[in-house]
Amino acid sequence: MKRHLLYLLAAFTLSSLPSQAQNLLKQIGLPEQASASYGKRQFSLADSGYFYHWNNNQWELYNIQEYVYNSLSQKSKTFEKSPTTRQVINEANYSYHSSGKIQLIYTETYSNGNWEPLLEEKSVYDAKNNRTSYLVRQYNLNLQEWNIVYGDSFEFTYGTNDRIESYILYQQTQNGVIPYQRLTWSDFDANDIPHTLEVESDNHGFSKFIKLDQMQWRDGYDHAQFDPSLYYGYSWNGFDWIPAAYDSSIYVDDNRVKKILFNWNGFTLDTASRVDYRYDAKDHRIETVSYQRVGNGWSLQDGSQDSIVYGFDDVTLERYYNYFDKNTNTWAQQQKEVYYFNKLGIERKQAQLLQFYPNPAQTSIRITSEPAEVSVISLDGRVSVLKQNADASWDVTSLKKGIYLLQAKDQQGIRIARLQVQ
Repeated sequence: MKRHLLYLLAAFTLSSLPSQAQNLLKQIGLPEQASASYGKRQFSLADSGYFYHWNNNQWELYNIQEYVYNSLSQKSKTFEKSPTTRQVINEANYSYHSSGKIQLIYTETYSNGNWEPLLEEKSVYDAKNNRTSYLVRQYNLNLQEWNIVYGDSFEFTYGTNDRIESYILYQQTQNGVIPYQRLTWSDFDANDIPHTLEVESDNHGFSKFIKLDQMQWRDGYDHAQFDPSLYYGYSWNGFDWIPAAYDSSIYVDDNRVKKILFNWNGFTLDTASRVDYRYDAKDHRIETVSYQRVGNGWSLQDGSQDSIVYGFDDVTLERYYNYFDKNTNTWAQQQKEVYYFNKLGIERKQAQLLQFYPNPAQTSIRITSEPAEVSVISLDGRVSVLKQNADASWDVTSLKKGIYLLQAKDQQGIRIARLQVQ
């Protein structure tokens, strides 16, 4: 049973759920009151992870990690142990932004009898909880100085409903911050989802580079890591936009199973490549295979496979990774992860009702508190994060009609309520 359903079962009454969910309620035996103390299984969070790579036809342990969590079930510490001595060699400490996103990971290493700085991963967010920079620095013990490993930053331009309409992407280097690209989103629909993107590259000033239009977002829209399910692509030849590519995806039961790319050859769009995806019974993607078009057939170019061993509460106990070896044209073992869980019992928490209106809702809701993040969980366990409108209400127009668990994160923890969308 997914942890999301534990929240769901604490908030909904038997009469409001379909028969399948009612049976689950009876099996677990959690309280039905709206504001009730319910049990959260501690072992839904891993205590430790053991990491192996395949070497000389056997699994070789190369990393051990132990985890500590805070009262909000956020990871607060990670201890890395030597696979040979089992002694702690690195310690990572996590701090969080008010939105619940990771703000800083600071790692120290044990060297010559002392704890020394090792790595720092820092994120900065603006007033709208969007990440404006990400910087990774590594400490050189010999030179006693920090060096930038990777960094980027965003300069956002906001429009209606605080939507991001354009941004400049900068790369952070040892020599300073260098502009890289400017992305401009347009053709927004009623849900503030864009359907056109124009990208400009910097070469002593921004110049037109590529454009995507007629974009569809079956998998969800993210301004930073976008992956539309359909688009037409154009390249700038110095005078005009010319056709470049067409990319489309095929879905089965809300899972993308195929992604096909067509390239413009000067006369028409020829099939260029495709990516196939496969999922397990719990909707985890377990295979990604990419092919290149060769003549009338397909040549397998790259791929990854993984298999998962599940335990109680659908936790991942083991995970195995394979990759496609081009030298032998076979699948080769690469890595595995083994996780262990705390079985000390049940932690008692208070499920507090969330106050909001209207309910049922059609376009938006207003919440009486001021949460940092609001999300909904459907009856099948799918999670969707809601977007806050300019008037401080929360948009629900992207949700299908039905019953959801509404949950809001604030400084007091997680508050929950039953939401009906009409």
